[in-house]
Amino acid sequence: MRKSLFVAVVVLVVFSVSLWAFAGNIKSVGKLLEEAKKVVHEISVGEAYREYYPKIGKGVVFIDVRSMDEVRKYGYIPGAELIPRGFLEFAIGRLLPNGDEGITIVVYCQTGKRSLLSAKTLKDMGYSRVLSMRGGFLKWRAKGYPVKHLP
Repeated sequence: MRKSLFVAVVVLVVFSVSLWAFAGNIKSVGKLLEEAKKVVHEISVGEAYREYYPKIGKGVVFIDVRSMDEVRKYGYIPGAELIPRGFLEFAIGRLLPNGDEGITIVVYCQTGKRSLLSAKTLKDMGYSRVLSMRGGFLKWRAKGYPVKHLP
């Protein structure tokens, strides 16, 4: 009885320590966003509209990483590539087979958080000219900038 109690206590302690160590490695969304802000340049909606939107197709690519449900419901920026965040790593190579040489990538989502994480992912993949649009599509639409809807 004492031996089995001792074994049970040891197993419990080892399990607890393992859980504690694992939990210490978990990052919150806030921490991920904080890390992304250190490596990704964010631009305002106004800057995206004035400086980059006129150049879509001429050295600039806008990538909308929202879900297709969001795109159907709210519309999207005309000329943007629609690549939901969950497919970004798989689709970017087809969109930019030569990398981002000579291309600036502007990533946006609904509010600016998913685009920041997506832009960080692109940076991690080796793309260097990646920007995230702070404020996202909601702010773009609120400013009265061009919006297109799916048929």
